[in-house]
Amino acid sequence: MWNLNPKNILILAIIAALIMFPALDSFPYSSTNTSGIHTSDHGVTGIVKSNSDFHYKGISNGISPTSQTKKIHKTNSGETPFVPVKNFRASDTNLSVNPQQLYSSEPAPMGIADYGLSTSGLSGYNSYSYSTPSFLGKVNITSLNTDNKSSSSVGTEMSFQMNVNLEFYNSGTEYDYWIQNVAFVQTSSPQSIEFIDNVWNFSSQGAEMHNSTIAGNGTVSKSGNTGYYYAIANNTLPGNDVNFVYPEEFQLKVVSEINAQGNPEVLFEYNDGHGWITYDNPSFIFAGSVTSDPGFTVNGSSYNPFGTYYDAELIMGGPGGGSNTKDVSSNLSLKLQYWNGHNYQMISNAFNHGSDTAEGISNVISSPQYLTGTGSIYASDTPGNTSLGEIYNYTDVGILNLSTVLKSGILSVGGDMHDFVNCSLNLTLGPGNYSLILYNSTNPGLPVWKSTVKISAGSYTSMNANGFYRVTFSETGLPSGAGWFVNITGGSSSGKITSDVYTIYLKNGTYYYNVSTTLKTYMPSYSGTFKLAGGNANQSISFMEVKYTVVFQEAGLPDGTQWYINGTSNISASSTVGNITLSLTNGTYELEVSNLSSYYAFHNQYNVTVSGSNLTEKVLYYPYSHIYGMLNPQNAVIKINGREISTLNGRYSETVTNGTYSVVVSSPGYSIFYRNLTIKAGTNISLNIILNRSTGSGSSTHKYGANDTYFIGSLVAVLAIAGIASVYSRRRH
Repeated sequence: MWNLNPKNILILAIIAALIMFPALDSFPYSSTNTSGIHTSDHGVTGIVKSNSDFHYKGISNGISPTSQTKKIHKTNSGETPFVPVKNFRASDTNLSVNPQQLYSSEPAPMGIADYGLSTSGLSGYNSYSYSTPSFLGKVNITSLNTDNKSSSSVGTEMSFQMNVNLEFYNSGTEYDYWIQNVAFVQTSSPQSIEFIDNVWNFSSQGAEMHNSTIAGNGTVSKSGNTGYYYAIANNTLPGNDVNFVYPEEFQLKVVSEINAQGNPEVLFEYNDGHGWITYDNPSFIFAGSVTSDPGFTVNGSSYNPFGTYYDAELIMGGPGGGSNTKDVSSNLSLKLQYWNGHNYQMISNAFNHGSDTAEGISNVISSPQYLTGTGSIYASDTPGNTSLGEIYNYTDVGILNLSTVLKSGILSVGGDMHDFVNCSLNLTLGPGNYSLILYNSTNPGLPVWKSTVKISAGSYTSMNANGFYRVTFSETGLPSGAGWFVNITGGSSSGKITSDVYTIYLKNGTYYYNVSTTLKTYMPSYSGTFKLAGGNANQSISFMEVKYTVVFQEAGLPDGTQWYINGTSNISASSTVGNITLSLTNGTYELEVSNLSSYYAFHNQYNVTVSGSNLTEKVLYYPYSHIYGMLNPQNAVIKINGREISTLNGRYSETVTNGTYSVVVSSPGYSIFYRNLTIKAGTNISLNIILNRSTGSGSSTHKYGANDTYFIGSLVAVLAIAGIASVYSRRRH
């Protein structure tokens, strides 16, 4: 997701006594996303205004699976943009804008909009303003069919548009851009959806976009003589350029931030059941000296430099190019929410139409409704004729402000889930009585606080969620990034934890817990209990490696002889007694038992696998044997098992292990000597070899020396008698 720079992201310059908005903290934009689309089966009622009566209706539940079958209609392109209305300059000098200046009747951009205005009895509008880094629009379609029979280019296509104003200052100069996140919809069968964005320069009446000032996945094109930016979502993205069947639910989101290069940037996102997809993130590459954090502005006291409104809209209209369409039949709902520094909150004052876009629709009634079980407010759109104007304001709804110690949490209002961060949230709700359940984000299955609340029309209700305390589990011993788990009896598991600290909030009481890890070579030092009695608690979890003993038992060496084992994982050990004990975790190890100067291990290579139990290995040592003697002639070549042996003045000596050896001695002009020897451990053979002159017949003959001797016993004694082993001594491994 995204990460925004710190700023005072929500500035509500509202007439406080009338609007009664809660004060919002100075808070950097959070990367916390919404938890999904939550709906309810509770009853639905209209928001009752003076001398008005709104009918009851239903709302569909859930997200409709979206087929990946491609659309058959032609993709909308930059040649048919979603264009703004012609700019104007209002001549009135009132302290508020006129929302009927551009549209006084249908066809108009119909849906839900925040102009920064609220009615106040018979005295007209009161204005307010605020800035936010993000707007979120939710569209839930039970059924929809639009058609403009008078225009073959429109047909049954239409658009849902989220239209907002981006404002920032670069080197002290104000810049304003009209931001459009659009769902292009084919309403007849087969229904299809595609996502498109437009960016227009509203910094002055003659301003336009240039490729030198903006860079994203799209490009700059011309609408008449005006340059504008557009991008079409790649058709390989999940949920884009696909067919669907009703009911269909999707969301549009825009996010303003400063990117890594220090330029203002807008993220265009959608979610139609495939998760949040960012399909474009154009940046204003000219703005390298931003003197204020960018934000989407709503301001009912003035018009923007282009001459239109600082409003926020989620509306229905024609499919582009300033076209209009007609609502033939429909049953759908629209929500428009802004990020208030803690959570996404429904707008508190709403009109049934927008004004900035030239695409419109006729035969639409946009009326206010809310779910009586959850307080969730939305605009219900159905066919019919209506006048344009305000559909609800702050006097028809209530504000719930909840303060808590949770850094991030989830508040359930009648089952409708609201994610929040930094210890507070503000919700705009319809009047009613609601059940509240609070969860910690790190353990959403375990409630930490429950209550009920009564929301009255025009009220501001502040609550503190308390009666629970923080429990912090601190882990040591595991490698960085290793997964571990905390399970508390009666509660859900923590899920995989990869940091060394896990925090949960619980009520007073005694709790039992155990911990585990995905690394099977580690174990926790203990499982345990803790008690909460009006204060926080800390639990230290020490993980340690689980090790097993691998014992090597030696036999055959004289007492006190030092022997060695080396191997993988930096294993090195020695002993002067009969055993070497290694402490190893589960795994496979390649180990080598060293040969000594006078003794060798019968097996010196070991491939040891430790798997949850101790092991014992036997090591048998044997003394080396020697073959030595003299050669005549002295320059004769002697080979033992095919390997040539060094000689000195006809003397040779070779150290060997037990086994069978072939001895071959040769010299030019002499018959070849052959001999096979079978040698047991500790056997020393003195073999003096005198070659016979060759007779030329090619026969091989040999002659033994007069002192051929077999010695069995002490190697030291043999070498003392032979006087040769000290000249050349070899070890065979």
